[in-house]
Amino acid sequence: MTETVTSKFDRMIWFTAFLYSLLILILTGVCAGLATSGNPNNREELFIILAVVIGLSCFYIDRAIRRLISVTIMPDRLVLNYLIINKQVNINYTDILHESVVRERLNSSGGRAIISDTIKLKIELKTGKIFFLYESCYTNFEEMAEAIRRARFKLE
Repeated sequence: MTETVTSKFDRMIWFTAFLYSLLILILTGVCAGLATSGNPNNREELFIILAVVIGLSCFYIDRAIRRLISVTIMPDRLVLNYLIINKQVNINYTDILHESVVRERLNSSGGRAIISDTIKLKIELKTGKIFFLYESCYTNFEEMAEAIRRARFKLE
């Protein structure tokens, strides 16, 4: 592989991030309104809504950090840029122990319906560290997976 391949984000990922942010802002506004109303009966409601806001915020931030990764596949290394925390990880292909495309399905309790179907690229390093790139985040996921495989094994 001689050319550089760069990830292309799916537009839905940005729309989803916007909706999560909007929901958290609205719930924070509701909490602020209840806190300033001065009614002592609202304390339990405030606590419940605040717990929901904190839980959703933690879930959203964790999800955003794990999924908003810009990927650059170069002939000599793989570069992962975490957009939320502004962190860059350089991975030499010789450091990769195993890389594979993994499909995970979450079925209903009866097993009749698929609740979630996730496809991700799992990159495991010799140090034991594991990175995941989710298909739903990128429009060129298959091209990226193939480019990593070709660069890792020096295929043309």
